[in-house]
Amino acid sequence: MANRNDDIVKVFLADVKGQVGKENCQWKLSDLEECNEIIRNYARKGDPQSRWQIAEVTTFMVDDLLKQTEQLLNELAEVKTVANGEKAQFAAAQNDVTAYILAKGGTPLRTKIANKYVTVDTIEIAARPYMNFQDLATGRLNMSDLATSAAREISYKKIRYIQDILNAAVATVGENGYLATNTLNAQAFNKVLATFRRMGSNPRIIGDIGALDNLDSVIVDDYKYAPESIENILRLGVVGHYKGATIVGLENPIIDYAMNPLLDTDILYLMGGEVPSLKVVNEGGVRTMEQQNIDDESYEMVIRQDFGAAWVAGKFPTIGAVKFTA
Repeated sequence: MANRNDDIVKVFLADVKGQVGKENCQWKLSDLEECNEIIRNYARKGDPQSRWQIAEVTTFMVDDLLKQTEQLLNELAEVKTVANGEKAQFAAAQNDVTAYILAKGGTPLRTKIANKYVTVDTIEIAARPYMNFQDLATGRLNMSDLATSAAREISYKKIRYIQDILNAAVATVGENGYLATNTLNAQAFNKVLATFRRMGSNPRIIGDIGALDNLDSVIVDDYKYAPESIENILRLGVVGHYKGATIVGLENPIIDYAMNPLLDTDILYLMGGEVPSLKVVNEGGVRTMEQQNIDDESYEMVIRQDFGAAWVAGKFPTIGAVKFTA
């Protein structure tokens, strides 16, 4: 049975990243060819054990690739991973100690310090790729392409679902943390940004490069006497910081023939504080089932992952947004 630490898994993952054969990679092109030949041999045999080996290698690759491609979660969410069948609880502070102005010797009211614990339910996301076994056996289809395609589709659907939850939540945080505008100006933007700067802990401005482009006019207006900042906009696309907040560009891949990007390009997220209000749980790892169709000899897998997402704000939300309207 394949193991996620087996060389064959490591070689294929290195191939997906374009590292095989490079100077700083331990795996050579001959190693990749050897691993591809192992998969071809499994496909030629076609027995249940060989098919399961192919499915196991795919499982470990997809699991690893999903962890690498979900930048949105790393930037904007508190993420927990639990075993299959377990539940993840997230704590949200509800009350701090309250102080009172009293006459000397007076007795203040008691203040209960409490956290709200929220359990995030999970749902399932699944993909069901199928292929002609002969394509695997002859090398017309390789493991790197198969795993990359499955991981990409699962990741895209998962991220889209989570962003929809996030967008609905930030629209409710109030005027101090959310701004909808068709023309961004420095005064309006700085007012909302100030809310998250007051939370300390490295405030951030996060978004797609198209959304970040809307900051140009704000930064040029505020930094009109800082030529190096204007130079950074022209040369790099955006400055690295603005008013103490770190600017983070989200990876936003093109997902279809019409060249639409995965993430929204008309929203900037503003974040402060220690703990994100967006919570995500991954329940267990990737699971795979496989079978071969006796009618057309096609080979198919069902690749599944359980996950959940929720907005848990506690006393106050730590994520807000600027939404650019048409």
